[in-house]
Amino acid sequence: MTQGAIKIGKAVTHVSGSFANNVMLNLKVDGQNLPVTDLEAALPAFGVVLPKGSSLKSGTGSANLTVQGTTDKAVTTGNVGLYNAQLAGFDVSSKMATITKFTGGHGTTDTTIQKFTANVRVAPEGIQANSIDAVVPAIGQVTGAGTVSNSGALNFNMVANLSSSGAVGGAVGGIPGLQKVSGGGGLSKVPFAIQGTTSDPKFVPNVGAMATAAASGVAQQAAGNALKSTPVPSALGGLLGGGKKKPPK
Repeated sequence: MTQGAIKIGKAVTHVSGSFANNVMLNLKVDGQNLPVTDLEAALPAFGVVLPKGSSLKSGTGSANLTVQGTTDKAVTTGNVGLYNAQLAGFDVSSKMATITKFTGGHGTTDTTIQKFTANVRVAPEGIQANSIDAVVPAIGQVTGAGTVSNSGALNFNMVANLSSSGAVGGAVGGIPGLQKVSGGGGLSKVPFAIQGTTSDPKFVPNVGAMATAAASGVAQQAAGNALKSTPVPSALGGLLGGGKKKPPK
């Protein structure tokens, strides 16, 4: 097949490749600027289930995928994207409360997704998503990776890069290990996990990662203060080549 197309509403995806008599697939799927409102009904066929009671109100999607294997055990790999989308009916205030409290942000009944990109592998056993890079104004920039089992269970480890200006600076800037890491307004990193299921996701702060970061921050701060307040001993300076050598006897 040299030129094919799958059309769902106004969303048109181009397909090319081959299939054998035993229905062995080797296809390339390329879709750009796809209206997500038209694609929503087809998402469950690709293992994507939106949170219960929510819907995609606006936005565009993209996909550059390879589909290989038999029809009953096909494996799809490649990258996907979602841009300027609005997930209506998703209660950010309750679902993301444990994350947004670090940002000083206020939830709404809708979630705006400015950008979401990821490398994915969709197989009968579930979905793997790597190199996730998302911009969600309610949180900030979010990166990470994780899996979705074939039963819909979520297991993602993520990091939110939060603006350290305003309330964020007050809430996060004083926590060792979660301090400003760049110039200007700066960013602060808050690790969290996404658990639960695709229909009912849970956003949970990664306390273990926070504790490790905080301990590291305290140690670095203590070491820095010690170096600032304690001069290098002259004997140590000599060992480092900065002192005078004694004349040989």
